[in-house]
Amino acid sequence: MAPRGVHAESLLRIPLVRHMLDDSGVDLVARGIDARWAYEKIIPAKLGGFNAATGSVYYPAKSFLARWLRAPEASARKDNEGDFLVHEVLFAVHDYLHVWAYRAIHELNPKLGFGLGEVTRANFEDFVFCHLASEAVATVGLDYWYLCTLSLNDICDIGTNLDRGLTVGYHARYAREYERYAPGLRIQHKDFFASVANFYCSGIFHGFDADALRESPLILRWLDHELRYGQSQRKYARQWLAYLSSENLSHDTEALEAPVHATRKWQRRTLRDLGELLWDKVKNERLHEFVPRSEGRGWSSPHERAADFRFVNLNWFPSIDAALRAPASPDPGSQTYRLYQLISRFDFGRCDSALVEAVPVLLRSGDLDLAERLLGAQRRVARCGDEPRDLLLLG
Repeated sequence: MAPRGVHAESLLRIPLVRHMLDDSGVDLVARGIDARWAYEKIIPAKLGGFNAATGSVYYPAKSFLARWLRAPEASARKDNEGDFLVHEVLFAVHDYLHVWAYRAIHELNPKLGFGLGEVTRANFEDFVFCHLASEAVATVGLDYWYLCTLSLNDICDIGTNLDRGLTVGYHARYAREYERYAPGLRIQHKDFFASVANFYCSGIFHGFDADALRESPLILRWLDHELRYGQSQRKYARQWLAYLSSENLSHDTEALEAPVHATRKWQRRTLRDLGELLWDKVKNERLHEFVPRSEGRGWSSPHERAADFRFVNLNWFPSIDAALRAPASPDPGSQTYRLYQLISRFDFGRCDSALVEAVPVLLRSGDLDLAERLLGAQRRVARCGDEPRDLLLLG
């Protein structure tokens, strides 16, 4: 039940949103970027960034979410133009559940050093497994066990179009169709968590055969998306962890997307225990208190390594010029994300409209120097003091 004084149109009516704001072990940290470049589809990426090992959820300082945080107990209608606020808040909850999972995994396996210890060749795949388990926590907890069981407007009456999961194509309203092909499917059960975690690791979802995918467009849409999602998450996790390591852990495309081992005793136990904790959190609305980590602020990449701006925060540098002149990875993806980050630093609402119209051309050219020359005199969003160097920006 929502606390007294919370408006019927407040997103605090959603229990996991309240958890995100009430959890003393997690911080919400603003970053000096403007989300309006993404709202207008000029930059095709959300650049809030992710690093669950820091214990923080990151969001753009110029965004509907930043405005909402000033009075989250009030009606959300006025700030939900285009459903941007609903999506931003729920993606923040998704990231919060990642952070919660990192802390839970550390408490369940303290000797593993997940999120804290050096990333090495010896523990690399164990850490990939743990990160994918945290992805399953975020998806199962928010989507399968909450959003996919209800109509969000019945909880928070703001006229949102989000009538399904945030990141999945499943909804409980179609249970009869799913059970036609998988009679033993039990989504609303704590054991389902391990099924999804293993699916992300292996790429195999047990229970449906080829007939289900051929005969049911509903099932095809759901599982095809999840299959591609799991493959991309294996790739991103390995790229991210390899960048954080001081060792040279390069992978080809096939190795990046390969299945992750998940059947050792400690892994099965971790998934079982995580599923029970997550069920308690979502279904019983329990806000867990984990032992504070005293070992430091979490993983960080070797500073002598050339910056890959898919994983390095441009705002960490003391100036834009320093960021543009820093030794950088020649990977085209790094160059693209450096340009995305550079443009997101400018205050969209105060940029000359003619220059805003020229930004898509700049993006196609990939010319950083030209972008800085054309936009350099425009107003920038102020840097925020607590921004980390290492952020996963892919996704």
